[in-house]
This record gives sequence, structure tokens and C-alpha cells, in this order.
Amino acid sequence: MHDELHPDTQRPPRIGDIAPNFQARSTHGKLSLDQFKGRWLIFFSHPADFTPVCTSEFVALARAASDFESMDCALLGLSVDSLYAHVAWIQAMQEKFKILIPFPIVEDPSMVIGHAYGMIDDHSADSSAMRASYFIDPNGVIRAITWYPSGVASVR
Repeated sequence: MHDELHPDTQRPPRIGDIAPNFQARSTHGKLSLDQFKGRWLIFFSHPADFTPVCTSEFVALARAASDFESMDCALLGLSVDSLYAHVAWIQAMQEKFKILIPFPIVEDPSMVIGHAYGMIDDHSADSSAMRASYFIDPNGVIRAITWYPSGVASVR
């Protein structure tokens, strides 16, 4: 389902590049990145469902979702976990925090999307490197990128 991504033949996208398109399964059904054209998009990743930092990030984004929507900005999450894990995690957050996750979460168990976006490289031991956000304009151009290592959450 990731036919348009070729991580072995291209460098990771940079600011000013067109965001690589992909098709994948999500908690909102099959989707492609290009269906978000025409509006701003924050495409963000996390290394695993059910982790404390990722959960707090998703809860905060869910609480702010209407603010993003009022600015015509969509939210799209990505993780290497399966669609079934995503659904269970969403249900757990709803039960514990009384919050609905209104945006889709894309599954990437083969890490093809993570590799294509430079979130994971050939030297990464696991998916914990998948902590990145891409701010994509209505024309599909990447306008900002933030990456942070997994150790940031444990810095004192």
C-alpha cells in the first residue's frame, strides 16, 4: 500500500520539498496523504502505542483538535504498531481520560513510511527514533520539521 514511497532511492524530505505521498490503513480507514491537500496538515509520529509520553501527546492534541480545525489544519498520527493496537489504545485513552481521538492514526508495521520520511534509518535499533512532526502546507509542501530523540522524555 506504500507504492509511492521508495526509501532506498531517495533522501529524507526536507523543508521546501513536496511531502512524499503514501496510502495506508488508519483508524479512519484507508487513506492517502494527498487527500489532505487544500489544507494545512500536521503529520506526526510516535514510536509505540500505550507509552506514557505518546499517550500524553495524543491526549493534548485531541483536546486541541477543534482549535486546529478552526484554522483549517488537519492532524494525522503515525506509528509502527498495528491498526488493532491503535484501536485498543484509542479505547483505553477514551476510558481513562474521557477524550475521543478525532484524527486518524496510520499503521506502519513495515516502517516503510518511517524510513521514507527519515524518521528511521538503517542504523536504528528499533522504532523509538520515530518522533517527528511535519508541518505541510495546503499545496503539500513541507514548511517545518521537528525531530526529537526518545531520550528527551527522560532528561532531568
